[in-house]
Amino acid sequence: GVISVTVTVGLMAGAYPSFVLASLQPTDTLKGTYKGNIHGQWIRKGLVVVQFAASIGLIIGSSVISKQFDYIETADLGYEMDGLVHTNIFVADKFLKTSKEVRLADRYKTVKQAFLDHPDALEGTAYMQDFGLTTWGTQTVQFEGHADRDWRLPIIEVDDNFINVYQIDLLAGRNFDEDAFPADHISAGADSAAALIVNASTVAHMGWNLSAVPGTEMSPIGKAFSWRRRGGDVTGTIVGVVNDFHYEPLTEKIGPMALAFRTKSFFNLSVSIREGSQEAVEAHFVKTWKQFAPNKPEWHWVDDRGLRSGYKVQRRTQGLANVATGIAIFLACVGLYGLASQATEERRKEIGVRKTLG
Repeated sequence: GVISVTVTVGLMAGAYPSFVLASLQPTDTLKGTYKGNIHGQWIRKGLVVVQFAASIGLIIGSSVISKQFDYIETADLGYEMDGLVHTNIFVADKFLKTSKEVRLADRYKTVKQAFLDHPDALEGTAYMQDFGLTTWGTQTVQFEGHADRDWRLPIIEVDDNFINVYQIDLLAGRNFDEDAFPADHISAGADSAAALIVNASTVAHMGWNLSAVPGTEMSPIGKAFSWRRRGGDVTGTIVGVVNDFHYEPLTEKIGPMALAFRTKSFFNLSVSIREGSQEAVEAHFVKTWKQFAPNKPEWHWVDDRGLRSGYKVQRRTQGLANVATGIAIFLACVGLYGLASQATEERRKEIGVRKTLG
């Protein structure tokens, strides 16, 4: 463990100095006639070179990490988070209550309208757990034309206003619409007329064509699907296609995924607000939270602070890399100074004689 590593490193670090000290001749040292051998000089020079090489490597690594964070700060996520206030009231209520029959997620419309009951609150959407922060589990789905194979892909459960609030591009088909198409909303059990919206990566993965006429063999719109769930299988058709967006961390490649309109698994609520009204809307959020979950500490976040904070480990790594780089550069400079000082000291007599003789 740690002890064995410490002992090994200590022995290795102390071995070379001990051999050097053991090889010294005290009489030569006292007479002032001792001179380091060529082998020792090459070792010293080699160590300085190694120090500088390590420093250069750390500088390059630190630069790469810094550029990665610049990318995280400026990357196009595929959705818009500016001007949004978020709260996790549904998941807080879920963990607070023991009965599944009285969860706030079942009354998400009432809860959402209460949070929207402010002149500066514009639109709202309820959805499953935070996206863009963690990797998603996958669900088993079969698609028309590929019925002989089970496909595993994440399915994010959202309401019918999610695409509008997050300004995700709808490339083909339509959005969920509970008023015009009540069957879009998946019930708690099995469902036979549900709707699914897939992303562009799913279309490419299945070999479909976005420009094909809906209902034809190559079009994703109208394709039947079967979603296997523990509460009962859900079947229906694909009604829309959205552009790819980062539903997982930026470190993960965007893959096939789907959106489903189902309320049981709602965690969060996001509300778009009027510019400059953040303070007033946040106060309204606190008041409304207490109305629905008085025994649970209120919590909300603004814009994409939650998303960016999901990279704390990487930020800590960047900080450690910067510190290590600084230390390595300092030690390399000290080693170079020591090498130059030693060379000067060894040639001091020679330099003195040269000065005397002119």
